[in-house]
Amino acid sequence: MKTDWKRLTLKVTKFYIFTTSINSRLIFIQSLILMNKSSTYKKKGIKFFGESNYTEAIKNFDKVIAIDPDDYESWSYIGRSQHYLVQHEEAIKSFDKAIEIDPDEYESLFFRGFCKYALKEYEEAIKDFDKLIELEPLDYENLRGRGRCNYYVDQYIEAIKDFDKAIELNPKDFVSWKFRGFSKHCLKKYKKAIKDLGKAIELNPEDSYSWKFRGISKYFLNQNEEAIKDLSKAIEINPED
Repeated sequence: MKTDWKRLTLKVTKFYIFTTSINSRLIFIQSLILMNKSSTYKKKGIKFFGESNYTEAIKNFDKVIAIDPDDYESWSYIGRSQHYLVQHEEAIKSFDKAIEIDPDEYESLFFRGFCKYALKEYEEAIKDFDKLIELEPLDYENLRGRGRCNYYVDQYIEAIKDFDKAIELNPKDFVSWKFRGFSKHCLKKYKKAIKDLGKAIELNPEDSYSWKFRGISKYFLNQNEEAIKDLSKAIEINPED
C-alpha cells in the first residue's frame, strides 16, 4: 500500500500544533519548510544529473547539503557530477563525506575507486575495490577495476586472478581479456597472452593496444611476419601511438 506522505505530514502537523508550545510549533513548522525546500532542490538536482547537466546538479545538491549536511545521497550525487566533469580530486572529497555518513554507500565507493584510478592512486583505489567486492562479489566491474589497479602496480599474478573471475562472470568483457593478456605478456607468457589478446580483438577489433601487444608477443616468439601484421594494424588504427 502506497503511503500518502502529504496527508500523513498534515496529520502529524495538526497533532503537533495542538499539543505543543508556541516555540515548539514554530521550530516544527520551520523544519517542515526546510524539508520541503530540501526535497525540491534534490528533485531538481536529480533531474539535472539525469540530463547530464552536472554543473546545475551540483548547485542544487549544494543547497540540499546546506539544509541537511548528513544527506549522503546528495554528497554522492555531487561526487558523481564532479567525476563526470573530470574534477576527480574534488569528487573524492565528496565521496569521502558520503562514505563517512554511510560506510557501505556503494555508488560512492565505486566512483571513488575510479577517481583514484584516474589519478593513478592505484593502491588507494584497490582498497575501495576490496570493499566493493566484499559488498558485491559477483560484480565483474569491481573485479576488473581491481585487476587494472593490480596491473599498474606490477602485481600481475593478482591482476590475472581478478580478470579470471571477471571473465567468468562476463565472458564478453573485452577490457578484462585485454588486460589479462597484458598481464601475461608482462610475465613473459607470450603464447597465453596472444590467446587472450586475440579474444580481445575479436570482441573489439578497433582497439589498437590489443593489436600492438599481440604483435610484440609474437615478436618475442620469433613469429616476425605475424608480428608485423599486428603492429601494422595497430598503427593503422592509431597512427599517433
